[in-house]
Amino acid sequence: MAPGSQQALRLEQRARHGGSLGFRGPRPPSPQRTQLHDARVALAAADPRSAAVQAGAQARAHPGDDRLAVLAETLDALNGPAGPRSAGWCGRP
Repeated sequence: MAPGSQQALRLEQRARHGGSLGFRGPRPPSPQRTQLHDARVALAAADPRSAAVQAGAQARAHPGDDRLAVLAETLDALNGPAGPRSAGWCGRP
């Protein structure tokens, strides 16, 4: 975008008046919805114990990825003592 062009002037004007500079579109999914989706996909692909092992390995391989860490922790919890009772929260994929 060239300085002084119509597009640059519009962006500057929006910025001065507190307008959004981003594109309009759908909002990203909430963290809860993302966690539910990830758990459903993992449980559809494998049994809960092996899904937890795979997710744990991926989380250790990518320590900066919070989404993998949450998935590993979620699947570990589903394999815990309350697992069979709490597994119903994610439903069927």
